[in-house]
Amino acid sequence: MNFFRRVFAGLGYEVLRVEKYHPTLESHLKMILENLSVDVVIDVGANNGGYGRMLRQIGYRGHIVSFEPVDAAFDALSSRAGGDAKWHCHKHALGSKDEEIDINVPKSDDFASFLEATDKAKEIWADDFSKTFSQKVRVKTLDAVYKDVILPLISGGNVFLKMDTQGFDLEVFQGGRNVLDSILGIQSEVSVFPIYKGMPDFVEAISCFREGGFEITGLYPVSRNSADLTVVEFDCVMVKKTAA
Repeated sequence: MNFFRRVFAGLGYEVLRVEKYHPTLESHLKMILENLSVDVVIDVGANNGGYGRMLRQIGYRGHIVSFEPVDAAFDALSSRAGGDAKWHCHKHALGSKDEEIDINVPKSDDFASFLEATDKAKEIWADDFSKTFSQKVRVKTLDAVYKDVILPLISGGNVFLKMDTQGFDLEVFQGGRNVLDSILGIQSEVSVFPIYKGMPDFVEAISCFREGGFEITGLYPVSRNSADLTVVEFDCVMVKKTAA
């Protein structure tokens, strides 16, 4: 072990012994949020508030700032966040520019996206993608909302960005280029199989995040192809290299 420590030290890495294995996304996030002393989690693509509820269940007690543009999902989110003084909900999306555009909302609004679903995705999740309608929503950039919405909540200056926007995560990331230095960790749902037309795959997405200064701490499968168990999507958790 000492030999490998010396080898990796020569390459600029420090080898640390992992005392506890974190087999789930929840246990990994708990470790990351505590290690980074995060006091604000930006929850982009909050849907009905399931992510915020999970954060509270794993013991996170800081601020949660949730963004969700779809009417029904936002109503459920607001209801779930009600009574939690540190959970703040905003009814719009985040992207790479300020605009008003249509979002596609299928029967399962977990799949609501600015992009059109691929034919293969509609075949696999036929019921979920049925009865799709469109809703015009407001999109703002993270750069634009950071000063007025996020900054007043920060006490220790430690921010974590979660993105789950059904193929739109890189747009969110690019819309925050001017504030990335203030963000210590990110979580993004990255796709191996293209669920939406024109979306980046996991290689392109992770490459972009790495160019922004983030490195992977964990990859957790979200869904699999039932036929051969190949992964469709991962939750990718990353931290700033200077914060690792």
